[in-house]
Amino acid sequence: MYKMAFTYPEFNGGPGEEVTTFLEQMEIACISNHIVEPASMLRLLQIFIKGDARVWLKDFEAQQQEAEPPVPVTVELIKEALKTRYQRVEDPDKVWHTIQSLKQGETEPIESFVKWFTKLWDLMCTSLWPEQPPAMMKKDSFIASLKNTLRWRVELKKPPTYDEAVDIAKNKEWKVQRMHQLGMGTSEARVEPRKVEVVPVVTRGVIPVT
Repeated sequence: MYKMAFTYPEFNGGPGEEVTTFLEQMEIACISNHIVEPASMLRLLQIFIKGDARVWLKDFEAQQQEAEPPVPVTVELIKEALKTRYQRVEDPDKVWHTIQSLKQGETEPIESFVKWFTKLWDLMCTSLWPEQPPAMMKKDSFIASLKNTLRWRVELKKPPTYDEAVDIAKNKEWKVQRMHQLGMGTSEARVEPRKVEVVPVVTRGVIPVT
């Protein structure tokens, strides 16, 4: 049973709500109510995230449990994820320019590239909230950013969705690597690492507001 000497804030993830204000008020409430145990703080944070944000949180926690190996859900992990998902970016055009300039490096594994692309795309979606870009734009931007030797292979399959495009890219990369291992293909030429104008992003999902 949690004492309510100091009222706990709520966060629904709606327009006009500031995630940083919510997190600051939640920390003050916990301190004022002498809640110091990490498990209790975690439970309170989960309780007072409501509405659309609650739906997002349940999906986020499920992703951590399904990861290999599973990722422990902590207060800090949820805080950083909340900031990544809900903190606004001042200039969405700059993020879009970065996405358009993005190019997979010739020796860059598709797994790491997908993570980088997803992070940038999430930043743009956050900056445009509550409006969202068309799903087709995400798929087309991803395919266009793939290295040439992989892009045309994905384009030939004409994937209807972003998720299918990612699956095809991963499958094709594995096949190409396997062919090289068996001596059935030639090594790809080394090129300089991609150079793009990157929006300043602090590690672990904190989005700076200028």
